[in-house]
This record gives sequence, structure tokens and C-alpha cells, in this order.
Amino acid sequence: PRSVAIAVSDETRPTPTKLLLPLLLKRLYKVYPELTSECIMIVIGSGLHPPLDDAGIRRVVPESIAPGCRVVAHDALHSPMKDYGLTSRGTPVIINKELADADLRLVIGNIDPHQFVGFTGGSKGIVIGCGSKRTIEANHALMSDKNACVANIDGNAVRLDIDEAGDMI
Repeated sequence: PRSVAIAVSDETRPTPTKLLLPLLLKRLYKVYPELTSECIMIVIGSGLHPPLDDAGIRRVVPESIAPGCRVVAHDALHSPMKDYGLTSRGTPVIINKELADADLRLVIGNIDPHQFVGFTGGSKGIVIGCGSKRTIEANHALMSDKNACVANIDGNAVRLDIDEAGDMI
């Protein structure tokens, strides 16, 4: 790949980014020896939380763990976006354009029980963490589904919608 984007969680998630990101970068450089740090962008997904300022960005991704990589904080209201269309449930799939434009997109995230998604993790890190306000609100509007509950992914409309959006991306 000529460009790689890695979505990571903001400070509201207990993801061990400082431990995992250096291991992922080491693996990427080994698998793709032509890849340089200038080709890698790390996007801190914050969903609808306020985007991190410079100090917050450096708390999540210190320069020492991703030297030379570009690190940005996603802003669901103001970041440039790319539109992938609608899921079968009508959710607009609109995500951070810089992330979308990368040749290879990866996510580092934790997997925890979630009150209506069932479990966090997977495509949620991009679809919700790096999505537009419209995407997040449309997906979360599905939380009234009878199967949208903690630790359930079977027939859970919210989780199924996130996964479908991830497949579209």
C-alpha cells in the first residue's frame, strides 16, 4: 500500500493503544518494507465526543510510539468526509475522508460489552469512532430494537448495521 490509516480510540476507551500501536507498526514495516512512517496516518476516533486538542492527541499517541507518523483527531462535525451510501437500514455511511482514502485501513480497539451495540470493537472503531454525526445518530437510533442490548450481537440491528457499514467501507 502507498498509504495506511489506523483508527484508534480516544481517551474514553480503555484500549491499550500505547502497547498495541508500536507492535502493529513494527509488523507493517516488516510486511511492507517499502512503507515509510510518512505514509501512515493515525486517526483518533472520538465519535461525537469533542475532538482532542494537541495535548490530548499526544497523550493517546505520543511521538515516541509512532515516530514520523501523522496523527489527527477525528471531528464528526468538521472533518472532511467520504460518503459510501446507505445501509439496508437507511444509515448513511459517511466517514473521515482521509481515513477512507487510505489504501489500507486498520482499527485498534477494545472489545467490551456495550449497552445497545452488544459489544464494542471491529467496524465500530471506524463507522462510529470516525463517522459523521449523521452516521452515528442514524445508527444509534436503532437502539430501540428489541435485540439491541448488552452482550447480544444475534439479530442486534445496531451491531448488524455497523458491520454492514464496515463491509461497505
